[in-house]
Amino acid sequence: MNFIRLKTFLVILIPFLTFNSFAQTELKGKVTDFMTFMPIESASVYIKHTTIGTISNTDGNFVLRVPEKNSADTLVISSIGFKTFETPIGELKTVPIYIWKRIWPP
Repeated sequence: MNFIRLKTFLVILIPFLTFNSFAQTELKGKVTDFMTFMPIESASVYIKHTTIGTISNTDGNFVLRVPEKNSADTLVISSIGFKTFETPIGELKTVPIYIWKRIWPP
């Protein structure tokens, strides 16, 4: 009888243990124009050399779910009319980002 209870307990517990190994970290931030301090809508925000990315909302805010943060990872922010900005992620959880307007010709 105890063996059946133990077996049932393990069957219920094992899926929860595997979810912890795939835990994701949220990286939040706001993309803003450096000169006007206005939020930048639809800016691309992604981790360099990966397919992990998102875009900023109408207030310039973004949330990026990263499977596991590596201190060597680089966050890339780009938007039409602005210079592409890159910054190391490190141990950051909240990132205020100011990007510069591109001056034509580049």
